[in-house]
Amino acid sequence: MPKSVFLHLLLAALLAGCASDTDLPASPDDRVAALKERVRELYQQARESGQKVPKDALEWARQDLHRIGDWEYKIVDLPREDAQSRQARLNELGAERWEAFWMEPVGDGIRVYLKRRSRSWLEKLPLSELRRLVPSGGGE
Repeated sequence: MPKSVFLHLLLAALLAGCASDTDLPASPDDRVAALKERVRELYQQARESGQKVPKDALEWARQDLHRIGDWEYKIVDLPREDAQSRQARLNELGAERWEAFWMEPVGDGIRVYLKRRSRSWLEKLPLSELRRLVPSGGGE
């Protein structure tokens, strides 16, 4: 199955999973139009949040789908100052969704290893229909 066809089917399934049966448009053409509108809304939200996004919303959706379940990592060296200052810096990082998973002393400071889930806008949509569309053979 060509990737573009699969992506359109996947996005249609995502839209179908995010609404109740009474909320869904009646015809397949209306469902596709509603899907495109929902993706445009999420694309616009991503742009407004400051995320660097491609000019093409479909390319953005393709990239966003690949981010689902990914992690980002960051390493920060904190000086050995008072515990209150370190705590304040860790709280700042926590507010940015970073989670410390390891710390170790280095030189005159502490090295902190952090992780956070990559942000995916499309993961907000239920994936209940995804299984039906994924080809079982794994090929294109």
